[in-house]
Amino acid sequence: ALLLAERRAGGKDAGPWVTVGAVALLVGGELDGVVSRLASGRLLDGPDELHLLVQFLLLCGLLAVAARTRRHVVSVVAAATSFLVAVALGAGGVQPGQTLVLAGALQLLQLLVAWWELRRGEPSRLALWAPALGSALCLLVFREQLHRLGLAWLVGPVALAQALALAPHLLALLRAPGGLEAARSRVVVVAGAILALVTAAIPLQLEREWITVGLALLVPALAWLHGRVPHRGLLLWILGLAVTVGVRLCLNDAVLRYHERSGTPVWNFWLYAYGLPALALLTASRLLPRDGDRLRPDLPRLAPVLAAAGGLLLFALLNLEIADAYSTGPTVELRLRGSLASDLALTIGWACFAVALLAVGVALRARAARVTAIALLAATVVKGFLLDLSSLSGLYRVFSFVGLAVSLALVAVVLQRFVLADRARQA
Repeated sequence: ALLLAERRAGGKDAGPWVTVGAVALLVGGELDGVVSRLASGRLLDGPDELHLLVQFLLLCGLLAVAARTRRHVVSVVAAATSFLVAVALGAGGVQPGQTLVLAGALQLLQLLVAWWELRRGEPSRLALWAPALGSALCLLVFREQLHRLGLAWLVGPVALAQALALAPHLLALLRAPGGLEAARSRVVVVAGAILALVTAAIPLQLEREWITVGLALLVPALAWLHGRVPHRGLLLWILGLAVTVGVRLCLNDAVLRYHERSGTPVWNFWLYAYGLPALALLTASRLLPRDGDRLRPDLPRLAPVLAAAGGLLLFALLNLEIADAYSTGPTVELRLRGSLASDLALTIGWACFAVALLAVGVALRARAARVTAIALLAATVVKGFLLDLSSLSGLYRVFSFVGLAVSLALVAVVLQRFVLADRARQA
């Protein structure tokens, strides 16, 4: 129908409505097959192989429409519908092996079409968003079906293989006339997708909290890419990932119930789930270039924001490790007041963290870190006076006052020696 409409138009573009009609028919055919499968358990009164072949041909039709009309948003629609089809067929009783074959064939077809579009000089970014999105969605299908087959150990290698499959597209972009400067936005799309798949392979293989850890590991990878291919879209991506990681780990109380306590202090699940993201954000803050990490000239730099987020995760890790050591139930319980030992451990931990943060702020000449350290130290002192010392008596209270006084005196010396002295020199 599309070709006939173009012939009647004299070989010209038949217009968007013909394209929309063709896409609607093809997508409708895909979704109709899925609904029929889920409703009756069978489709077309035929074997599953016939159903998979029909779905593959429908995807071919969508990609042909995209290539014919050069409206590559159709390719993105094809990637999304292919994922929905694969998920629905897996839930509708199709064997995991057959679902894997269909998902792999659909992804391979999208990769080949995108590579062919690059070879003929297609400038649209949407032509590359389709295989990038398809790779990410297909990885979710592969993970689910490999788990059903008892082959979970293959998920990580599959992610690496998908990243390798996008390498020819990146090479084609770099070898095109003009190279990196002429195709900066498209290089960012493909290279970002490759880095996302590579960084996801590690937590996918480790299994625990793989989504959050994978997102966190992607942040320094994108920061490294931004240092070589500066692009504001990468900064937006980095900021969004950092916010997502922070929300998932700091504002999601369900994380305390994801796993039972192991009974092992320090070297446990919390060190992995919070330590790796914290190190990833801190590394990203060092990788970002100082003169190119602003979303807009009037906005603050992104590197200090990432460093603050990493420090927040380390502080959360400290509190979780202390709470894990003194919890008695199957899960960790975060409390400001507990036993005397846990209260004192929390106060000492806060004080040590504040002193370490102050030392980092002095060494890096980071004013925000020094102010945060002083505020945390003040909160620690207030907690010690109002809550902890009331539980002590006799010599224990005396020694605690002496230790607190010595600590405050050392902090005052550090402030006088490094912070106030720097201000005096600047004045």
